[in-house]
Amino acid sequence: PSLGFVYAQCAKHHNGTLVEVWWPPKAYPNTFRELFWVNFVPTLTVMARTQCLKAVGSFDLSFPIAQDYDLWLRLAQRYPFDWVPEVLAVYRQHSVTLSRDPEGRSSKGTHLDHLRLIQKVPVEKRLGISQTDKKKRVAQDRLGLGKLYQRDGSYHNATGQYARALFADPVVGLRFWDPEIEGWRFTAPYRLL
Repeated sequence: PSLGFVYAQCAKHHNGTLVEVWWPPKAYPNTFRELFWVNFVPTLTVMARTQCLKAVGSFDLSFPIAQDYDLWLRLAQRYPFDWVPEVLAVYRQHSVTLSRDPEGRSSKGTHLDHLRLIQKVPVEKRLGISQTDKKKRVAQDRLGLGKLYQRDGSYHNATGQYARALFADPVVGLRFWDPEIEGWRFTAPYRLL
């Protein structure tokens, strides 16, 4: 009765074969601060209280891709939430969808939506969010956008995103660099540069 919503794990099947079990990989996060850093809530597993949804509103259609993340953040700002420790939903994937986007259009859109969402999150001690946290989160998404633009050969856009990431958080490369994307294992000084 004290919770605004709950979520569970989700099994992902592709053409009838189990591919993975979605979220969360190890621990089961249940704080606003954890949700602020990554959207670990599979939409098809959520059960929310009607009165909580009425209080915060429904999906915001101005977010083309991250409508669910926006809703979870708004709910989590006002209500506690928790998880059910078992697979309660199955996602069956039969063809190309937003979650299988070889050009990364949905990934770019996700980062752009997240940048807008971060601006809406209040700096509030009760939520565990500081101005520094917001800057780090902005840098994380700018770095992700830069990597996607670089992969597409749009080096001008990539450079702009990398510069904005560094402006928001000068050591962003040490915090959020993903060596698997580049196929290299960079040393910390190289990442920092």
